[in-house]
This record gives sequence, C-alpha cells and structure tokens, in this order.
Amino acid sequence: MSQLYDATGRGYGAKVDKHSRLYVRSLSLPESAQISAEKGEGYNITTDILTFNSTNEHAIMFLKNKRSDAELILSTIIYSWNDGDTNHNRSIFKRVYRNPPDPTGNYITKVCQNLNFSSAKEPIDECYIWDGNNDGMNIDLTGLESLSTDVVKGAVAYRGLEDVRLSYNNAILFTFQPEEIGKCSISLKYYFNNT
Repeated sequence: MSQLYDATGRGYGAKVDKHSRLYVRSLSLPESAQISAEKGEGYNITTDILTFNSTNEHAIMFLKNKRSDAELILSTIIYSWNDGDTNHNRSIFKRVYRNPPDPTGNYITKVCQNLNFSSAKEPIDECYIWDGNNDGMNIDLTGLESLSTDVVKGAVAYRGLEDVRLSYNNAILFTFQPEEIGKCSISLKYYFNNT
C-alpha cells in the first residue's frame, strides 16, 4: 500500500478527517496565467498617456491577430481617464469594434511585451496606437460591429471582453469619446491559444 504525503516536502502523511476524507489544497489559475507560465504566450500592451484634442470619438488602439495557428484571446483591459482621477465629474464613452479596417494614418506601431520574462517568444500580431495627432487614428467606423459601449470614470479594470477570441486576420479597435479635453491610457493583456 502506498503512502500519501501532504506536499510540504517534510515527509508528513496526508491528513484525513473523521469521515475518511482526504484534506487537499488546490490553486486555480486563469487560463491566461497558465498559458503565460507554461508556453510563454501571454502579452501586454500599454499606450502612453494620450491627450485628447477634442470631444470627438478617437480611435486609440487597434490589435489584429496575424497567427494562423492560434486564437488571440483578450484577458484584461484597464482604462485610465484623467490619470485615474475620479474627482472629475465628466465621463468618457468607450466603444469597442470588431474587425475594423486597418488605420491609414495618425498611428504608431507598438511591440507588445511578453508577460513571461523568461520566454523569448514574440507576439505575431499587428498593434497600432494613436500617435496623438488629430482626433485619433484614421479609420472609417461606418457600419462596424460594436461589441460594447460603456461609460468610464477614473481608472477601471474592465473585464467585460474577456474571452473575446480573434481568429487569424481578425481585429479589434478601442475608441474613446470624452465629454471634456483630458488624458487617457489603455493597458491590454491577451494571450494566444492554439486552435
């Protein structure tokens, strides 16, 4: 008969209660953390602090999956409006669009960071960030499918788009429309999972 140990590494036998049930501990990890740790496929992208030029809708961040063998899955999005200062009474309207056309101007290309610092893997995606000129990136929003529209005040960790999956050549666009001139930033975490 085998002996079960309590996993402390000290040689203690596993504990059993009076009903002969084994005491166990488990740790639950989100899929994004597990894939980042095991495969080195978790990434982060953060904009600089961007200053709005007007109260028009501004296309801020564009992300497209360029991997044919894996889905790009969003895990966490953090929005900061006016440096997270909640004393402002004004709101900002955030919209998320699926499969917009590629931007044609007023953007910079951004390389995403791997969340697993021991991994040398780089993402295979296209990520464009508004360069601060005019009213956002040049993208035609006519007829685009909107995944969500929300009001943001201060800094918000937004989780409503978790598990949005982008297959090969699919993209997502984040826009902000402020009620007042102010500053914003977006931080986005995502990972790749083989299909």
